[in-house]
Amino acid sequence: MRRAFTSVIGCSKSDQLAEELRRQEARACHPPEGAYRDLERLSADDSLGVLTNGVPEWQRYKLREHDLEQYFDAIVASYEAGAHKPNAAPYRAAERRLPADTYAMIGDDEADTDGARNVGWTAYRYDGGGFGDVPVVLDRE
Repeated sequence: MRRAFTSVIGCSKSDQLAEELRRQEARACHPPEGAYRDLERLSADDSLGVLTNGVPEWQRYKLREHDLEQYFDAIVASYEAGAHKPNAAPYRAAERRLPADTYAMIGDDEADTDGARNVGWTAYRYDGGGFGDVPVVLDRE
């Protein structure tokens, strides 16, 4: 973003503009109702991670701004893995950062769930309604 603002002729405040854009994006994003309760429940028995195609610093900023970072044991951005979902590289990077016997992806688009299935993970398509049925979908009690 800073490079984009810097490239605008006459723009002398690229750092301030990029920071304001990041703040506005974080303000525009809101966790779904019940997200904190669901994440608390899910993180009690399992390690959780974020696997995002977003810009790493911006995604971490949004998690911090909404007090969500505390629920996650690993945050992996596709930029750090060298490829975006559904490519296998981000999933493999997540496995290295968060070793486990099995993996599941709760994703909000086809790239998330298709990529997860392609690497052998269980995949659940999140519809915005909460995570209440996730343990059932993951064959959990």
